[in-house]
Amino acid sequence: MKYSTLRDATPLGPQECFHFSFLTRMHTGNSLHRHDEFELTLVEKGSAARFTVGEKVICPESAALILTAPGVPHGLEALSSDGGLSGMALRWPSDLLADGFLSKHQLHGIDDLLQRARQGIIFPPSTTADIRVRLGLLKDKKGFEQYLALLSILHVLSMAEGALTLSAESFVYEPAPAGESIESAVAYMKANYYRPISLADVAGKARMSRGGFCRLIRRLTGKTYMESLNEIRIGHTCRMLVGTSENISEIAYKAGYTNIGHFHRWFKRHNGCTPKEYREMLTGRKS
Repeated sequence: MKYSTLRDATPLGPQECFHFSFLTRMHTGNSLHRHDEFELTLVEKGSAARFTVGEKVICPESAALILTAPGVPHGLEALSSDGGLSGMALRWPSDLLADGFLSKHQLHGIDDLLQRARQGIIFPPSTTADIRVRLGLLKDKKGFEQYLALLSILHVLSMAEGALTLSAESFVYEPAPAGESIESAVAYMKANYYRPISLADVAGKARMSRGGFCRLIRRLTGKTYMESLNEIRIGHTCRMLVGTSENISEIAYKAGYTNIGHFHRWFKRHNGCTPKEYREMLTGRKS
């Protein structure tokens, strides 16, 4: 089956083993997208959501845990406007576990898991409950302990009985020309997020008018231009909040925000908490 999908702008930094986030409505959209990382998504029970993996559409009535491999088209859509979506997402780069490492006998199960993730995998309720606890503990660990916790999560997933693959085995990825134009614009935003960026500048990188660019990015991603730009900026502030002791105002300024109130509104919309709460939750440090 053929898909025309947009490459998602990942918040994962080049020196990070993984990126953990809480799901909010900012993480949803009505379009399939893909990215270069593995992603484990936990949608909590009671969330009115529709998850798409390739041609497979799931509307879970209970909590759902889904693993997708790099390049697999997928999407998460909130079905209500009451802000009821909740859950967690974990992304890690495809080269985090080298092929030589995964070829060892003790890791064959994890290697097989990651291969099957090319079709998307949904896990049984017992595994979902176990991983929910482990994800909650993962965010509180530091350094090498985080890496070990990730391996432990992958081991549990590899041992899960009743895990089901979701989609057809053979995907053919054909980025549409329009999608390629948007990718050029997104690459520009990622490279210049800390500077003032105008809509005219970004639309110019896509070789489109401002109005045409706004309509296209909304159609392909389910997000507006400003939502896309702020998603990139907020991703950088999250890394600085966890990885540095700089004050919040300075972090906001370094990520391209000149209005601290504007920054706080976007941060809470994206993460469901304030920057101060986010730092304390992930590091235990008081701001």
